[in-house]
Amino acid sequence: MDGEQVCDSYEYRSIVGRLLYAANIVRFDINYVVLRLSSHLANPLVKHMLGAKRVVQYLKGTVEYGIIYKVGTPKMLKCYSDADFASEQDSKSRSVTGMMVMYGGSPASWKSKLQTMVALSTANSEMVALCTALTESIWINSLACELGFKPKCQAMCDNQGAIKTAKNGSLLEGTKHIRVKVDFIKQQLDEGEFELEYVKTDDNIADIFTKALVRGPFYRLCDFGMLRTEP
Repeated sequence: MDGEQVCDSYEYRSIVGRLLYAANIVRFDINYVVLRLSSHLANPLVKHMLGAKRVVQYLKGTVEYGIIYKVGTPKMLKCYSDADFASEQDSKSRSVTGMMVMYGGSPASWKSKLQTMVALSTANSEMVALCTALTESIWINSLACELGFKPKCQAMCDNQGAIKTAKNGSLLEGTKHIRVKVDFIKQQLDEGEFELEYVKTDDNIADIFTKALVRGPFYRLCDFGMLRTEP
């Protein structure tokens, strides 16, 4: 079958729409691949349809997977952020933002999306991703406070350059176009709303939202996010 052959766009959009629902509600492990599939909704090819059906097969084989919410876990809010710098050539060299917000040790919100701006360096793209994660975390923290909880908040990033820029509020050459984001992050840190910590890439669950990973690291990070079978 010719890989460049156009497929049934209605059927393709129907499948991707259902996958998108699952990715946003409970199956964060397919969030990145659904992002890639969604970029071809207008003119899907047979190879895209085959990719979508492989995701359906993966879900069928892991139907028992789900997010585990534990009772009595410490009320801590952690947001993980990551970015894949200039990885999307089809989208004019835009980077991919990945973020996961965990509350009480379980996933509360996650996202994989193309950045709206073209970052000029890895640190720049990481700053954009960190800002996205913090914005989502602030909303969840506000909701928790309204419910009578005051969680301790931490932001986790695996890029030392982005951490240094965020803490010092200093802009390196070529980063003025993200001044507002840098100032926003530094303000949150100065006001004590968040603590910004370094996390190794191998332990950064947001990595699964930015790129396709090999089987070992992928399943290990999924397990870290509590997406696993019940014993």
